[in-house]
Amino acid sequence: MDVESSPRTDSVMPPLSVVLSNHSTLTLFSLSDLSISEQKNPAPRCEKASLVKRAPSLPPVSADKTFQLSSKLAYSATHTHYALKNESPDSECQLLDNTSMSTPGKTRSKWPPLDELNELSAVSKVNGGTLRSVKRHSPFSSVKSFLFAVAFLLIAVAVFFGSVHQTPATQCVNHIDVESLHNELRRRVHGQHIAVNVVTRQLEDFNSALDRKQLVISFHGWTGIGKNYMSSIIAQYLPPTSVHKLIIPLHFPHGTENDAWLLSEWITSNTSSLSCGLHLFIVDEIDKAAATIVHSLHETLTELSRQSDTASRAVFLLLTNDGATEINSATTQVLMNGGCRDDLDYARLVPHLSSQWYTELVSADLIDEMVPFLPLERQHVVQCTETELKRRQVSVTQQLVDDIVNRLSYFPASLALFSSSGCRRIAQLVDLFI
Repeated sequence: MDVESSPRTDSVMPPLSVVLSNHSTLTLFSLSDLSISEQKNPAPRCEKASLVKRAPSLPPVSADKTFQLSSKLAYSATHTHYALKNESPDSECQLLDNTSMSTPGKTRSKWPPLDELNELSAVSKVNGGTLRSVKRHSPFSSVKSFLFAVAFLLIAVAVFFGSVHQTPATQCVNHIDVESLHNELRRRVHGQHIAVNVVTRQLEDFNSALDRKQLVISFHGWTGIGKNYMSSIIAQYLPPTSVHKLIIPLHFPHGTENDAWLLSEWITSNTSSLSCGLHLFIVDEIDKAAATIVHSLHETLTELSRQSDTASRAVFLLLTNDGATEINSATTQVLMNGGCRDDLDYARLVPHLSSQWYTELVSADLIDEMVPFLPLERQHVVQCTETELKRRQVSVTQQLVDDIVNRLSYFPASLALFSSSGCRRIAQLVDLFI
């Protein structure tokens, strides 16, 4: 897992005094903060800078005047100036400024007590001929809310970074449960008993040799016979973050020097000293890799095998069609001579390859095992079809299975022993028949 360094942050939270000074012009009146209650007994006159209006003498106030009144309240509150004149003809009241009281040649400023501040925030508003008053919260509540938000944010950040720091440790898996994997491969991968036995044996040996940093296995065989399928089952025994699938024609189509660098970076970044656990790299269609890609893989595998300061290890599965013709021919010959599929000799099935990618990696002693995948017979295609139907919870009948299996083509033409596409088209054909 890649680890990126977080950029340095030089900003420091300002002191509380600075925060308070920056909020000295907070609006004291807000329409969203209005709390309205009915007044039944109007006061005879205005006293102590309180605004009083007689309800019976107030004319109806239009929506425009209500908006104007609200605008004046917001403007006067922002500038801490309570100077709102009564617009009613019979009122003699005037709202005075309690914050700054000026007389000729003398200015006196004071902050009103909390109860007077609430009284000053009581504003009359006409709605259907009734008199309503508004209460204003203390400005200190805004400061408390601000500090609470800051504290909550700091806690959230601490929890987040704590979980990120713990993620790599929780995702470290150092080995594969080979016994369980072996049983599942035997149950789900049809017709590949040799591949199942060879792969699980190699994985078991790799688990035991803790000083080994990598295991490289090449899968050879015809299309649709289980190379990708077996790789996907092995991948299920590791966390998703430890599985990396590289498709040569898709990820490195041009074979440029930049592609070669990307391949090397992809591998080394996931097996660096900051990583841990066992990683699985599935390299599909390795036979289509350009010389620059093969050379980059060669150098990267060599460097990884020499590392001793890292806690991570890696398994590489190189998938290819190379050798499929030789494997098919050897299998056909044994069956035509009356032999049994289970009696096939592994040494006889191993193809003699001269591909550039294989020759370079084998000459550097970087491939630990070559695994031959056998062509699938009709009986194996039947098993794949039944498995797919059960997975979709479809009733399995002989007629339905025959209809699907008969839609495939087989080779050699004279014998029709093996499926030309293996089990790859089974899912597509099931869609047509259900």
